[in-house]
Amino acid sequence: MEQARPRKRRVLRKLILLLVLAGIAAWVCVRLFGTPGLPAHAILVLRVGDALPIAPADGFEALLFGQRGPALPALHTALARGARDARVEGVFLDLRDGSLGLADARELRRLLIEFRKERKPVIAYADDMSLRAWYVASACDKVVMNPAGYLQLTGTSLRVLLFGDLLKRLKLKADLERVGRYKTAFETMTDNKLSPPSREALQRISDAVWEQLIGELAEGRSIEREALEELIDQGPLPARAAEEKKLVDALKWRDELDAYVKGAVGAPAELVSFERYAAGSGRGAAIARIAYLPLAGTILAGGEGRGLIAADAVVAQLGALRDDPSIAAIVVRVDSPGGDAIASASLYRAIRSARLKKPVVVSMGAAAASGGYYLAAAADYIVAQPFTLTGSVGIFGGKIVADELLAWAEISQETFRHGAFAGLYDPFEPLNDTTRAAVRRELEDMYERFVRDVAEGRNLPVEAVEAVAGGRVWTGDDACRHKLVDALGGLDTALAKAKELARIEGDAALILWPPAKAWYEQLVAAERDPDGLGRLRALKRALCAGRPLALLPFGMSWD
Repeated sequence: MEQARPRKRRVLRKLILLLVLAGIAAWVCVRLFGTPGLPAHAILVLRVGDALPIAPADGFEALLFGQRGPALPALHTALARGARDARVEGVFLDLRDGSLGLADARELRRLLIEFRKERKPVIAYADDMSLRAWYVASACDKVVMNPAGYLQLTGTSLRVLLFGDLLKRLKLKADLERVGRYKTAFETMTDNKLSPPSREALQRISDAVWEQLIGELAEGRSIEREALEELIDQGPLPARAAEEKKLVDALKWRDELDAYVKGAVGAPAELVSFERYAAGSGRGAAIARIAYLPLAGTILAGGEGRGLIAADAVVAQLGALRDDPSIAAIVVRVDSPGGDAIASASLYRAIRSARLKKPVVVSMGAAAASGGYYLAAAADYIVAQPFTLTGSVGIFGGKIVADELLAWAEISQETFRHGAFAGLYDPFEPLNDTTRAAVRRELEDMYERFVRDVAEGRNLPVEAVEAVAGGRVWTGDDACRHKLVDALGGLDTALAKAKELARIEGDAALILWPPAKAWYEQLVAAERDPDGLGRLRALKRALCAGRPLALLPFGMSWD
């Protein structure tokens, strides 16, 4: 075993060296030969997978695993440019994966609608079309399917998993306190069913999302809403039946698509990949600069972390953007269920500080709830999607207790301590009346700060915030009505508002922040987290430390 380790290290070093050389070679080729020029007539080919990442993958991650799909900022820039580019005749949308999230689906749908306003056609295609893929395609001029495929008219469902009984079986207990009667994350770890307040809130979310989805589908395909709901209740349809009912416009095999797309566009155009076109979208004369800061994942304290929002690092990034005279405004894209309450408060303060010097606009993705909403509330302006899950102004905290597990395993313990609260966060000692009261005081203090900061950031009376707080999750549509957000829309809406607040006339360059790391910096980051489990370890530390959490319900998912 010991002899095998040096050999594994040598193999790993050789692999890393090979990747470095390949990256350098690719960089040299791009520098020497550049991106191939665009033909006089082009149709952009946009292939969409299961997500629209809010930022491009790091170089090595993209090299090893590829992009999950076109990154949102590049997609926005390229489609906006393509709509005005006389060489671009239209877009061919290849929906490769039907599991695109609802918020991502609507973001893409909006961008395609804006593109079509320049009277340029968009043709969508899928081998097998899910309801979400069809929702995106309904914004296009033509919807085409594989003749062997199915239109999956399945409806929507919102699921929350509850682990109370499982923890009991494992001889564990979630010894938690909460502030906010709707803070469902508490219930998912203690109970086997939802409380009436939580059920009420989640039913409202489910109903609101369905109303929005079915309304836009009916409008996009020019179908009566009632007729569409009847069709959906009949279940999946084979492609031929979907065409007969005018739910799709044509059936084509993949080898027939080239001719069909060119005929639908009505121009002798060449099919050009979105990546090839996007590579040249940033070129041009120097113009005003708007920073784009993507924040995705669970919010935790600390200076770095892959797949999470490391508060210390983000605070430093916001400080750099605040003091950079070349940056006219900041757009923060938030896709987070929340996390550490203290870290969230730090991010709130950093955004408040940044907006003293320049406009800060928040664009919300699928979720910007609890701690994710906390930081967003500091901005000058907030834009959400109707499908965004936001709000959830509430706090919970405590610990997982394993004293019964020790007893079951016949493990004895003896503890020596000083101080009445020495066992406050001991995982082998339940909370008593004294320690529970201490946890409760801390959570109530944090909740009061949360509500007060939201009221200050949103310029609302504290009483108005308290009326919609309590940990309740809202859709973006309902949040807008309650003045928790300012407008409904996507990244394009947020950028337009940033330009308005910064008094920018004409185009503005969208600058990804922080800038992409050099290859050697990516190697160092990979070495710090070689197994990719850094985010799980950071989350475990926060949970085990008993820190107050501003977090969405665990196990909430859409089907």
